[in-house]
This record gives sequence, C-alpha cells and structure tokens, in this order.
Amino acid sequence: MITRYSFGSMEIDGEVYHKDLMILPDRSVHHPWWRASGHVLRVADIKLILDARPAALVVGTGASAIMKPDADFARVVEARGIRLSVLPTAQAVREFNRMSAQGESCAACFHLTC
Repeated sequence: MITRYSFGSMEIDGEVYHKDLMILPDRSVHHPWWRASGHVLRVADIKLILDARPAALVVGTGASAIMKPDADFARVVEARGIRLSVLPTAQAVREFNRMSAQGESCAACFHLTC
C-alpha cells in the first residue's frame, strides 16, 4: 500500500521515493521510472507492466496532471484486456490503494511531480 503522497514524494511500505516509479502486481517497486519523452506516456514506457499482465493499470499523471498518454496508449492497453484508470497522482494513489485492498491484480505508474 502507498502510505503517503505529496508533490515529489511517495512512501510505500515505509520506503520513501523521490522519483517517478512503477508498481507491478507482485508489489515490486521499479524506481526510478523514466519515460522516453518526459511528459508523454507511451506503451513502450510500461513494458514491465504489460509483461506482468495485471487486470488493471492505474496511471498517476502528476499533481497537476501534466503527463499525458499518447494517442495509442489507452487502445493498446485495453486491447490486452487491462482495465485502465488515468488520474492525477493523488487520485491515482487512492484508486490503487482501493484496488489493492480488494485484492485486485493491479499495477501502477506514477509521475510524482507536475
């Protein structure tokens, strides 16, 4: 579970992270998480998540929702049978924690700043 999020910082299971990150369905944290094009999210940026085949993916787009999925992102993710939620990071944290508490197979990727 994510225990705290504030601009530029996220705490997961007692560990504090200051760079963007991904969480796989097995709850492993991949940090730092870099995208090829900064504030544009592409399918190639989440290869680890796609390989893990979660039932759901939560994308945190930043405190002000600056990071945006490219035009093909949702289509490709949903074509793989993955339910997608794209939300500002604070809302995405709540959604990820809700899904996790219900035992859903979910993954997430979070932009921690803008």
